[in-house]
Amino acid sequence: MNDLPNIYDDLRKNDRYFLALLAAFVLGLLLLFYKDLNPWMQRHFVPAYAIYFLGAALIAQIQNMAGIRERRRCEAQGQPFIGSPRLIYLSIVLAHILWFGCWLAYLVLFLWHQ
Repeated sequence: MNDLPNIYDDLRKNDRYFLALLAAFVLGLLLLFYKDLNPWMQRHFVPAYAIYFLGAALIAQIQNMAGIRERRRCEAQGQPFIGSPRLIYLSIVLAHILWFGCWLAYLVLFLWHQ
């Protein structure tokens, strides 16, 4: 139970979690009012949003693991930690952009054919 205050402090100090928490809140609202949504939103948007959210969380976790690995490598070599290597950072950003583009393309494709 001692970790709970630390988690709260980490979330409060680090604003990068805001979008993930907002996305989870929106997903929760969509699921709460699922029966009131129109059929297109029920069939296409909500499942696509849930899959997008899970994929983005996976990419973020990979980014976090790469940062931890680099931090530990720097500590072992006695070097200052300045962030993930440039190639890994750019790969993560590109993965986020591609994943978001795929989500938008899916939604546009099904909106177009309706």
